[in-house]
Amino acid sequence: MDFARDETQEEVAGVAADLLGRGLGSDELWSALAGADLLSLALPERLGGSGLGVAEALTVLTEVAALRR
Repeated sequence: MDFARDETQEEVAGVAADLLGRGLGSDELWSALAGADLLSLALPERLGGSGLGVAEALTVLTEVAALRR
């Protein structure tokens, strides 16, 4: 099984890592994540999401976990 990130996942990871690395407070971070559409990646476009998938949403969570190390 190949767990390598594709181009979209790499871009999502980069945006997430940038926002997480800014040292924002909790409220500011949630606002920044929402502003970058990282909280709606897996939602269908008809519901206002990006129409991507769970793998892209998990990419954000992976970046959060990496920050906690």
